[in-house]
Amino acid sequence: MRSCCWIGFKYLKYRGIRIPERFLRCIKEGSWLKITVNGCSGWRPPSQSFLFGSSLGNILQNGSVPVDIPLVDENFYGVKVREYKEELKTIGVMFEYGEACALIGKHLMSLAGTSYLTSHDVLSILNIIQFLRKKLLPWDKFIHGIKDRRWLRTSCGYKSPVGSVLFDSEWQTASQIADVPFIDQDYYGEEILLFREELQLLGVIVGFSGSHQLVIDNLKSPSYLTSLTAEAILLILECLRHSEFSDKLVNALKGTKCLKTNMGFKAPGECYLFDPEWGCILQVFPGFPLIDHKFYGGNISNYKAQLKQMGAVINYEDAMKEFTRVFRQKASVTSITKENVASLLSSYKHLKGTLHKFPSSFRRCLLKTNWLRTRLGDYRSPSHCILFGPEWESISQIALLPFIDDSDNYYGKWIYEYMDELKHMGVTVELKCGVKFVDATLRFPLDPSCITIEYVLSMLGCIRISLQENKHALPEDLVRRISRDWLKTHAGYSQDSEAGKRIWIPNGNENGEWVKPEACVLHDKDDLFSLKLNVLEKHYDKKLLPFFSYALDAKSNPSIDDYCELWREWGTCVEKLSDAECCKFWGFIVQHWNPKTEKKLAQSLMKLPAGSGSEGVFLVDKHDVFIADDLQLKHLFQQFSHHPYICLVPSA
Repeated sequence: MRSCCWIGFKYLKYRGIRIPERFLRCIKEGSWLKITVNGCSGWRPPSQSFLFGSSLGNILQNGSVPVDIPLVDENFYGVKVREYKEELKTIGVMFEYGEACALIGKHLMSLAGTSYLTSHDVLSILNIIQFLRKKLLPWDKFIHGIKDRRWLRTSCGYKSPVGSVLFDSEWQTASQIADVPFIDQDYYGEEILLFREELQLLGVIVGFSGSHQLVIDNLKSPSYLTSLTAEAILLILECLRHSEFSDKLVNALKGTKCLKTNMGFKAPGECYLFDPEWGCILQVFPGFPLIDHKFYGGNISNYKAQLKQMGAVINYEDAMKEFTRVFRQKASVTSITKENVASLLSSYKHLKGTLHKFPSSFRRCLLKTNWLRTRLGDYRSPSHCILFGPEWESISQIALLPFIDDSDNYYGKWIYEYMDELKHMGVTVELKCGVKFVDATLRFPLDPSCITIEYVLSMLGCIRISLQENKHALPEDLVRRISRDWLKTHAGYSQDSEAGKRIWIPNGNENGEWVKPEACVLHDKDDLFSLKLNVLEKHYDKKLLPFFSYALDAKSNPSIDDYCELWREWGTCVEKLSDAECCKFWGFIVQHWNPKTEKKLAQSLMKLPAGSGSEGVFLVDKHDVFIADDLQLKHLFQQFSHHPYICLVPSA
């Protein structure tokens, strides 16, 4: 009776007779097969029963498995029941341990769908997996059936094993910046630490290695990312380095004061990474937040690309753009201190020995901005400043020169240590290169006796250079400045243009006087200027006359200005002229008539010649005479008045 069913099946199979489906289903689903569950007997359908080896059966029923496994009662059916394995399979009895595992997993997951698994349940699952591993039994079906369901208790609630993390010291830093789903060790107890490999098979992350994206995916809100530890920042940089999807992390940190600098914690976009080669430029002015190397250690420099990704300034070009802006702003309000200048010059000197040169935009700013203080008390650009030296000593006494302020109250003597740097920036160092300053700022003392030989020689040296630079012509500004009495001569102090330019006019055998060339003419053919000008042809041989003209700038003949001045003197000093004098004067005017002469006469002549006769030519106010172009009117005036109202027009 106990084995008649599967004996019958075996006979039918032997005879090749097909078992009806309806009958087979009835056999499979009917609760007629005697089983044992944890030592208790019962009856189950074959499709819910198992037949294992004795050792495996004992394990499944020793209480370590959280699911009842119904085993065919071999005590009841006898050991021969195993001879009918194929027949038992036909009616639904299960022999594979994987099938039992699937049943266990299905049962546990059905429990997890309605309530949470207890810590005992979870540890039992891990025990099963451990057993399968040790016995080299297949475990994949069991694990695949449960690994993706949310039944594992973590710090973020119940999660599936996949993506959950077993906390250890490697995760300590990550826990500061990310809400990682750590397995709740307080709930499961220390025993769960004994199942590291089993947890890994389920998809739990054990150890940090390669988990950078997980940190990014579970990043805390920005409000929790301020004032981070050095380890946390270094981990963030590692995450950026190893992740291809880091936008979430970068965006979270942009406005967060997470980086420690020499000015406290700052947002990445405000920070600068100090570079030993060019970082000195960032120390010229306070206000550049430099990432704290001492706080993060030397390794921080290995993350330049990541820091730049976060927004920090890490390269020289970007740093100089901001430095140029700050420099221009401070110079505009003359707030560049002597300490700033010392640091700038030191940085410039240091950078000359590197590949990092000042960019063209900053060089232009440096050259055109007023940032150097002078002894005059103002601020000027380098190209408008002079660095004092011994050769400037003499000329500085008679010129108001813009020397860089080397007083103890300002730059002091250390400024001379940077002569080359200042010269390269456009500051004038050598006198031969700074004559333009002398031309524009020459100042003679009111007392010319204070002007020493050294001052004069120094100024003459500047004039020589100026002549060479200006093609042997002095700038008008300089000419104007030196047009006063400052050069000592035997005749006293004179203008430089006058000194040495004197012509000796004899007066008898031994007497005479020195006169200016302007008071001389070579010829006076009309013989009108003997009392006003010195006519040189009367005193010297005609062969010497060209010398006076070329070397001393003496005029050849009286000019139109001289004639106009002569007429004014006649109008003031004499009442009438001789006919010869009048004809000579107006003959010269007619010969040199042009618009300029016409304009000159209109401005200067106040009297005109009128009347003629034995008494000579009268000089009458030009408003009291008229041109006699009306003969009748002329006759009437001559008949009734003895005054000469008719303008005389001399004959040729």
